[in-house]
Amino acid sequence: MQTNDTIFDRYHPAVALIYCGVFLAFSTAAMHPVYLLATFAGLVAYNAVLRGAKAALSGMLWQAPLVLILAIANPLFVSAGSTELFRIGTKRMHLLGV
Repeated sequence: MQTNDTIFDRYHPAVALIYCGVFLAFSTAAMHPVYLLATFAGLVAYNAVLRGAKAALSGMLWQAPLVLILAIANPLFVSAGSTELFRIGTKRMHLLGV
């Protein structure tokens, strides 16, 4: 019988919690796009190690439409910014929200 043990199964569960916590803290503290891309790549790799590449990709496929909806809706709620793109009624759309 074959087991699908990962490297994280050999350690205490706190190790995996700390690993994810470091990625979460890093992505919250560093807002540079390169750092955020590195954090995203690390979390995708972590997910692939834990669940397998096929399961990780299938999980990302159903999450992609949700991220797209949030990206489209974001300018409706962000009213900060100095570069106004256009107006819809009294609502101004800024470049910062895009």
